[in-house]
Amino acid sequence: MKLINNTIYIEFADFIAAGWKEQTVKMANHRNGPSWMMIPDPNDKRKVLVEFEPLRAKDKERLVAHFGNPYEYLAREPLRKLVVPDVKAELFYKDYRYDGGKSLPMEHQCKYTNASAFLNMLIRVTADKRVVKKELNLTLDQFWSQVADLIKSDGIELPSSYRRLLSKIDEYKEKGYESLIDWRFGNKLSARIGKSEFGFDPELERKQVAFIRKVASKHQNFDAAQVTEKCNKIFERKQWSCVSRSTVYNVMRRNKHLTLAGSAGKREYNNRIAMQHIRRRPKHPLYYLTLDGWTAELLYQEGNNYNGRLVVVVVLDAFNNYPVGWAIGERETTDLIREANRNAARHIKELFGDYYQPRQLQSDHYGLKNLTPFYQAMAHLHTPAAVGNAKSKIIEPYFKYLNKKYCQFLPNWSGFNITAKKSNQPNIEFLDKIKKTFPTKQGVALQINDILLQERELKQADYCASFDECTDRLLMNRMDRLMVYGRAHKFTNAITGAGLQIALNGDRLVYDSFDPQFRELQHYNWQVIYDRDDLTSVLAISADGKYKFVLDEKRRLPMDVHSTTPADNDYRSRISNYNKHQVDKVMQTYLEDAEIVEAEMATMPTVINDRAEAALKLMFTDRGQQKESLQDAKGLRAIEDSQTAEPPKPQQDQNWQQLQQDYFNSKMDFNEYLD
Repeated sequence: MKLINNTIYIEFADFIAAGWKEQTVKMANHRNGPSWMMIPDPNDKRKVLVEFEPLRAKDKERLVAHFGNPYEYLAREPLRKLVVPDVKAELFYKDYRYDGGKSLPMEHQCKYTNASAFLNMLIRVTADKRVVKKELNLTLDQFWSQVADLIKSDGIELPSSYRRLLSKIDEYKEKGYESLIDWRFGNKLSARIGKSEFGFDPELERKQVAFIRKVASKHQNFDAAQVTEKCNKIFERKQWSCVSRSTVYNVMRRNKHLTLAGSAGKREYNNRIAMQHIRRRPKHPLYYLTLDGWTAELLYQEGNNYNGRLVVVVVLDAFNNYPVGWAIGERETTDLIREANRNAARHIKELFGDYYQPRQLQSDHYGLKNLTPFYQAMAHLHTPAAVGNAKSKIIEPYFKYLNKKYCQFLPNWSGFNITAKKSNQPNIEFLDKIKKTFPTKQGVALQINDILLQERELKQADYCASFDECTDRLLMNRMDRLMVYGRAHKFTNAITGAGLQIALNGDRLVYDSFDPQFRELQHYNWQVIYDRDDLTSVLAISADGKYKFVLDEKRRLPMDVHSTTPADNDYRSRISNYNKHQVDKVMQTYLEDAEIVEAEMATMPTVINDRAEAALKLMFTDRGQQKESLQDAKGLRAIEDSQTAEPPKPQQDQNWQQLQQDYFNSKMDFNEYLD
């Protein structure tokens, strides 16, 4: 405002300060009507001033409400001119930091700077009271009255009460610019926490804050009023200053990152406080699948129960949220999860023509110990989701999307989850009226299937097109295919000469492997995993789970030569070559063992008169010929009774033992043990 020739004029900035919109003032100036009388500003010709008195009554009331009586306002103008801007104060509040690096809001920087300049003026004027009389032509009472009015009208951040203002001046003289800062901005001089009879006590502050945090961290999740009540009881007994609810609320708000884990749990802490990863979707299908169970928000009726809901386990491809597979049941089980993955694997083969393996599969921890081998077969890499971090699973927002896009439009929709707002839930009364029209369990299963099939239809073209562009696909090997598609046979089996003999689908089938290690593990029992749709091979897993072998169905060879085919001959040759190789391995083992035993026995002395010791030594050096060697060594030439002689062994056995004996005779001289 300005007083020119005893006429009050309003400046553009005054209208804005009183609440006018800038465009409104500009348009009013442009119209220049009878109530909007303007003149150029004598101090700046680019600006205009609006005469106060011709303004409409409601405009004048609006200005008076903000500035007070314009004449009284202008009467205080000489006092305003005594206020000199304080550059040091401006820099102090600009550089001030609290709570680990926070700056003061710009609004408070301006308020504190203006208050500092105003206090500087009061200190200067009260130090020389002649200024009040000579420059302002006021008595001291009039001066302090105008000071109070000016503080109110100009919104200066100072008390308008005379006594409180004098107290503030004294505090300002003693403690400087910091004394004006509110306690909310870390000013310990005016802190409610840590306040003692000697002023601020940092150790007391630490103790009081610790009590507040302790109660605020309780699992009962107390509010600020409850925390205040409990803490003040302790503070009273300790003869500490009590605190208000608002003070406690501010402490709790500033310490939320420390108390939330206790009051709301690890899951809530991870979702709201812990640092989150920002992820992007994979570039191609089958790079990243995730699965979870969803209790679909669709009600079915069964007997007198109208609140039944089904669970669907969905396997979702993160590429474009394509539902690769699913399985529906009454509750989530490990079998339902397996069926959902099998459905996904079958659909992948239907789409792309082969058994492709996903590169990564994410699951929750449900049945993890039981399902881990299955997950590892299903995907190249299995990664369980972090416990308590719902944001790591993109499938949960997908279920919300299905609920809102599809389920909500069906008459048997049960609503959102229990934490949702009541205003977003369906009319329970109406649901109760139409409950007898709800579909059956099978009907809801069809609804869920239809929803997911619609999702596939929407996204399948994009899904397949991107897969065609992918160059690093993974094919699923036979062992993994059997783990995914297979079912466990209810009995275990032992290895026989023919292989594993199993009764499947009413037939006795025989499976075997040309892997030598398989027959070396004859002491194990084997659990057989088979695919009902393809019995040409099975997976054999040892009882302790350490060994796994893919076994092929044994070829049944014809008895007669006429029916024998070249393929039969090839298979017979494979078996013969396998057996020959194994015999060679057995012979090589015998020879290697004999060398080791011979070397060790050569260094062991023998007492010639101790027949038992000699017999023991010869047992390790003369395979099957101990008696004869002992008789020769002792000079005993007993004639063997021809009736007790053993019948000649078959040619094959004679050859077998002759090979051993020839080797032993070439390597050992028994006389050296009997000298």
